[in-house]
Amino acid sequence: MTHDHLQYLLEQWLNARSTASEEQELRIALAESENDPGMREILYKLMDRSGEQENSAGWERSAEEIMKVDRLPVRHISWLKYAAAVILMIGIGTFFWFSNRNTSSPIVAEQPAAREIEILPGHNGAILTLGDGSRLALDSMGNGIIEKQKGVLLKNGQLIYSSTGNAVENTTTTPRGRQFNLILADGTKVWLNAASSITYPAAFNGNHRRVKITGEVYFEVAADKKKPFYVDVSDKAAVEVLGTNFNVKAYEDENGIRTTLLDGAVRVNAGNSSAILKPGQQALIRLHDNIQLVNDADMLQVMAWKNGLFNFDGYDVQSVMREIGRWYDLDIQYESKPEPRIFRGKIQRNLSLHQLMLALESQNIHFRIEGRKLIITK
Repeated sequence: MTHDHLQYLLEQWLNARSTASEEQELRIALAESENDPGMREILYKLMDRSGEQENSAGWERSAEEIMKVDRLPVRHISWLKYAAAVILMIGIGTFFWFSNRNTSSPIVAEQPAAREIEILPGHNGAILTLGDGSRLALDSMGNGIIEKQKGVLLKNGQLIYSSTGNAVENTTTTPRGRQFNLILADGTKVWLNAASSITYPAAFNGNHRRVKITGEVYFEVAADKKKPFYVDVSDKAAVEVLGTNFNVKAYEDENGIRTTLLDGAVRVNAGNSSAILKPGQQALIRLHDNIQLVNDADMLQVMAWKNGLFNFDGYDVQSVMREIGRWYDLDIQYESKPEPRIFRGKIQRNLSLHQLMLALESQNIHFRIEGRKLIITK
């Protein structure tokens, strides 16, 4: 087989255009090219090109997870692993791409061994606390009206309130390993990330609308100039909304509260400080109620969780592990202080823990799992 034809087969597969016969031909060609220096050059060329095509449709196919990490040590990996990865990712369909300043190394997210207990990713579900204090596990219920409270409907995994309900206080909570979305009585749409909650009236009476949240929540607020919408964030901040789309990240173990505006206008209040956000801006509240404005916030990163992705751009090891712990319902422990490194890239959130951690292990993050405990050993 000529090198030009081999490069054609690789490009066809990477752009999701391969026929079944071309995929089979590629498997055979890679298996027979172990000592072919021309094959090595083709793979290097395609890897170099990946940086230029990272945002193109061909590199965003659902079977491919692209992740980059800047790190201090550099490991030299045999070029044969590139070929092995391509062979396996055709058969398995899950692929991670890592790179650092001096080398690039793909690694396949292999299927866990049969004897291992597979920890699956989070899924849709929540706990609803009604006005009378009763609690319902929504992920175990089918479609239908919530019998214990008027004006509440569970449909296709979404909680829907109507304006005919009573103004009793409800709380929807997502434990670790769950996410959920609901529609409030005024038509406002709400999405909850893992380990989050929202407390709200089942119907909005009076001259304002007020809810309280913890964790991370995305809002698409229904416009109503006569009834301003307020979001209380723990007891540390409040967001006044004027018909808008925004995200609030307020986990207690994170470094501050982040309110990011996608559309419309919001006013963020913290202590004696106040700031009005424009679309694309982010308000960061840290100690002493100081509000720091971030212009041109990374909207793709802010919205990644809602769109089914992890986006680790700029994250250190601890930040990455906090995200993993929430989504996979894990406690994270460190046997030693993690070495400094900054991650960059995206991975889908529908992978098993084994698949995700295999990718991280290739970058010298070693671990073991004990029940629901993820222990980082190096």
